[in-house]
Amino acid sequence: LTWLGTPYHDLQAVKGVGADCARFPLAVAMAVGLIPPTYTPPVYSPQWHLHQRDELYYRYLEKVGCREVPWEQRQPADLLLFRFGLAASHAALLLPDNEIIHAVIDKGVMRHGLVGSWLALHDRVYVLPGVEG
Repeated sequence: LTWLGTPYHDLQAVKGVGADCARFPLAVAMAVGLIPPTYTPPVYSPQWHLHQRDELYYRYLEKVGCREVPWEQRQPADLLLFRFGLAASHAALLLPDNEIIHAVIDKGVMRHGLVGSWLALHDRVYVLPGVEG
């Protein structure tokens, strides 16, 4: 929650300075020791999901040890993927009470309920490596 209000900035994850939806949850996972701090994420085009169906995000998560679970089994601390364009391209961390925290273009890191279009656009749920129960 200390990331709330961090501006949106592509390919960044610096608390209070800038983060995008992929690197924000990665930075959180690194900060709590779920992903090694030496891991270097791939460089990606912010528009790749608009022009191709390649599910790059799935491979990226599985490479760092994330495990997919059914939508109905989601729990706080899970990573939710959303489909915009042709491929899954947006991520949020699930909080208690069915809220999410994520970095949104033109809004930055924000917290709100998993409702409306966010609920309609959900795609997959992943458990971060090392998270149990």
